[in-house]
Amino acid sequence: IGHESAKKVLKRYAAFLTRNGTYLGPTSPKGFLIYGRSGLGKGLLAKALAGETNSAFVSYDANDIIYDAIYADCSPTAKIKEIFSNVKQCSPAVLHIENIESLLLNRNEEIQRTILSEIQSLNKDKKQHVLLVGTTVEYKDEFPDNVIDCFDRIIGVFSPTKDERREFIKKYLTEKKITSLSNEAIETIVIQTQYYTYKFIKTLTILLFALPCMAVAKGQVVTASEKTDTTAVVKPAKPVMSHSFRRHSR
Repeated sequence: IGHESAKKVLKRYAAFLTRNGTYLGPTSPKGFLIYGRSGLGKGLLAKALAGETNSAFVSYDANDIIYDAIYADCSPTAKIKEIFSNVKQCSPAVLHIENIESLLLNRNEEIQRTILSEIQSLNKDKKQHVLLVGTTVEYKDEFPDNVIDCFDRIIGVFSPTKDERREFIKKYLTEKKITSLSNEAIETIVIQTQYYTYKFIKTLTILLFALPCMAVAKGQVVTASEKTDTTAVVKPAKPVMSHSFRRHSR
């Protein structure tokens, strides 16, 4: 649900991930950089791309790559090379690296050079069909041009619209088989969760609707003191939008 513009961009490259896929461009694609607040489903977009194309999905957190290498008494650069080497053998594949700025902007220049070199090495072999999807919480103005040039597209994802929030809540309640809620109650959540992420909206829906309804279904008594006033859920937050979001989205 939502992120329609991001989905359209990713669909253009989906055929490349098929074993017999082709890409209409001067060079084979390397991947994308997706930026947006936590809880908006950046990783789910990468996973969905892999699922739609029947590709292998490999996911890492950039911070874990560094720390795991240190604890294993090996070089982070060696770990990065190992990850990319293994992913290439799983072709077609989607490699998702969360918090990728920890590698791209690392103080260790060797780590920077290694990750950039590995990205550039993707799909030089025509038999390879691997896409990197790097995700970051906020687009970094500090990214130098050589980093930006490694990615085919820079994609921004933002808080869901009113219609997207309503659709998300109804879909979640349907999955939980909760049908006793009025449209007015659902609309209360929709109105008061402006600017919030999917993750927060889901948590709020669980606390206000899913858990009480599940308790009633199981024959448990919900006292008046345990009921939640849905008209005073939470005050809408101010939108989080930096100038860099508008400047660099393309």
